[in-house]
Amino acid sequence: MTTTTEGELVPAALTEDPRTWVGQHFLSVTQLSLPALELFLREAEAMKALVTAHGGDRRMQGHILGSIFFEPSTRTTSSFQAAFQRLGGSCLHVNESTSSAQ
Repeated sequence: MTTTTEGELVPAALTEDPRTWVGQHFLSVTQLSLPALELFLREAEAMKALVTAHGGDRRMQGHILGSIFFEPSTRTTSSFQAAFQRLGGSCLHVNESTSSAQ
């Protein structure tokens, strides 16, 4: 996250240099330049091939994906969790309807 001159927190821009992605949150497609989007899609294809060939790997072992959706979305939640677990990670989902965010 970066801060604007008005003090507003906004997602950091993600460029075609993968090092700019380290430690950042991907929250909106507006963070991506066209070359960064192309990088993102290439990485997605490589990960798809990895899952097809090997079922996944352990690159996210020791990491936790936290997710919260303010609209019910079982399919999206399940897809995110399955993908992260295929990479060796753990998932923590907060259900908005039972959280204190109501």
